[in-house]
Parts: sequence; C-alpha cells; structure tokens
Amino acid sequence: MENGLRKPKGFVLSENDERPAHYLPEPYLLRYRDGGFLAKESKQFWKIAICKGPKRISEFKNSPSRDYYSVHTTDQEKLWVYFDPEDKNFYLQGFL
Repeated sequence: MENGLRKPKGFVLSENDERPAHYLPEPYLLRYRDGGFLAKESKQFWKIAICKGPKRISEFKNSPSRDYYSVHTTDQEKLWVYFDPEDKNFYLQGFL
C-alpha cells in the first residue's frame, strides 16, 4: 500500500478489544463508493468484506458522538472507521 497507510507490524489486540491497535496521527478522509472506501489523499481503496457497527462513542462528556465501524477488507485488513455526523463524512481512524 502507498503513503504509509499499511498497519504497522507488531500491534496486537486482545480478542475482546474493539479499539485500534494503531491510531493514525490524523484521520484520513474517506469516500464510500463501489462497495468500499477510498482514501481521498492517497487514492488507496479498500473493498469491504464485512462491516460491523456502528458503535457510538463520545470522547468527552459534552463532545459530539461518532459512529465507529470495524471494517474487514477483502485484503484481510481491519480498519477502524468513523462517521462524523456534523460533516457527513467517513474517516479512517486507525487499524485493528
């Protein structure tokens, strides 16, 4: 994959942990099309095999909540994606 969007080696989650093993420094804007997500800046495309969610999470007590999804791709990658209800866009937050 290009532009450093591959999951780093050596990150492990417990079986019950649904949070990313690796968070990106900044979320990547995604576009949903053709059954997958396209990273707008890098043009990386992930075809969705399984999508679990949403799981609504609010980072702080009075902050807006986001809907998070665990996305399994056809290339066996696991993405942590959220939908921002304010700007109506999907973002790649990290890798599971």
